[in-house]
Order: sequence, then C-alpha cells, then structure tokens
Amino acid sequence: MIKQSFNSICLVIAVIFIAAGCGQQRKKDVEILARGPDFEKLVVPGDYADAAIKMTGGLQHWAKIQKVQLDCVVTFYAASGGDGSFYLTEHRFYIYPWSDSIEVAGCEPLGAIAWQLSGGQFRALPGDDPSAALRDVSVMGVSCRDYAESVLKIATAPVQFLQTGAVFVKGPAPIKLEGLWYDPIEFAAADSFQQGPAPAQSRPPPADQGAVVKPYWSRVVYCQNRDTSLVDLLWLADIEQGKFLAVRGYDYKEIEKTGILLPTKIEIFRTDARAVSKERIVKIDLK
Repeated sequence: MIKQSFNSICLVIAVIFIAAGCGQQRKKDVEILARGPDFEKLVVPGDYADAAIKMTGGLQHWAKIQKVQLDCVVTFYAASGGDGSFYLTEHRFYIYPWSDSIEVAGCEPLGAIAWQLSGGQFRALPGDDPSAALRDVSVMGVSCRDYAESVLKIATAPVQFLQTGAVFVKGPAPIKLEGLWYDPIEFAAADSFQQGPAPAQSRPPPADQGAVVKPYWSRVVYCQNRDTSLVDLLWLADIEQGKFLAVRGYDYKEIEKTGILLPTKIEIFRTDARAVSKERIVKIDLK
C-alpha cells in the first residue's frame, strides 16, 4: 500500500513536469499535437478501415478526440533467460490520435520519466531522468521508444488507417494467429504520415535534398479480427536487427464517456520472424 501511494505521488510529480515543460515552447508543442482530423484530406481507404472505426465508436466520435489520458499499471517481465522476475510500476499515457503522437509519464525509483514519440521521432521531455529510463525500464526487455510506439499504434489503430499520405495493403488471404483468424493489413508507404508538422524540438535535422530516410520498422502489419472487425493485434518487424514484436489489445471499452473504445489491457510479446509469439515482455492494465 505504501509503495502504491508513493508511486501515485511520484506519477503526479512527473505529470507536472510534462505539463510545465519549457514554458511557451511546451504550450506550442501541445497545441500542435492536440488537434482533430483534416476533413479535406481525410480518406477512408477501404471497408476494413470503415469497419475498424465503427467498431471502436465511429468517426463522429473519433473526430472529436484531440487527446486521451490513460492511467495504467504496467508490468515489465525479465528478458528471456532471466529468473522469471518482473517490475511493477504506474505510467500515464497522453495519446494524440490525429497527430500520431504519445507522451509517457511516470516516476521510477531512480527518478521521473517523461517521453514523447511524435511523427516517428522519440525524445525525452523536460523533467526526464535518463538514468531512470535506462536502468528501470529498458533493461526489462523492450526499449523506451518501442514501448511507447506499441501503445500508440494499438490504441489508435483505426485512426492510423486514415492518416494523410499513408498507404495500406490488405493481404490476399486471412491468416491464423494464436487460434484466431485475421485479415493482415500492411503499412506500405507514407508521403507525409502525420497531418501537420511535429513539435519543433522533435524534428530531425534537415536532410540533404533527395536523401532517403530509412523507416524505423521494416514491416508494420495491422491484424483485423475477422469475427469482431477490431484491429486488436499488431506486428512490428525490424528484419535487419532481428527484432520482432507483437502487440495485443484486449477488453475494449468506452473511455471516459468519449464515445470511443480502447483496449483496457495491452500486452507486448517478442516473436520470431513468422510472428509466432515467444515470450511476453510487457503487460499494461488500465486503472
């Protein structure tokens, strides 16, 4: 009980750091992130996207969502070959569906964490203690960036289909994973994946004209449950590095009377190159 109260107090402190940030710059960042869709550019790419949106509340509700706050209990499991131990903590997620962004706040024994992933760019926010992030989270089997992106993509999967410039290809045949049938829908390309500029501090340095930016993931496959139409499984593959993750969403429920449904439980697994789960590395439960 004492530890839980301590974690809750620290979480509040970490959240204050994120909210305060660096004054005017932080305010501008939030204004850029917290926005709705650009209806002039909005295109529903296929029946699969329409069904995914409808099953999680419908576009009429998603369009009103600029920011969602999720307070969660998180369990990080020791990597393969470990002693079976786990690390329990609390994190708060700020999710911005239409800007493809997420912020993570928490308070670990070694200090506060405050991260942002926006437009594919990961950074620490003011108030973050790098040693806390490295020693208390990353060693548990998943990088800070991969952890944040996994939550973002599974929570906003229906909206991901509608992002400006994104191209998706639906597989020719269903696949069976963990005893369930899915339609695989693979992210193929993006001219400008987000609907506006990333916050100034998160933009990468200007590249030479004509330079090719390598995608972070070799493959990103959204798996749509054929029984429910929910996109409750995601596969992320970095073939060159031999890194493969599966992200699952469970128990979809309406969040804070917003009209949208999000998973109230998320699990991240390490898989092999065929997307067969090998071990669970993270479990996230909505409080």
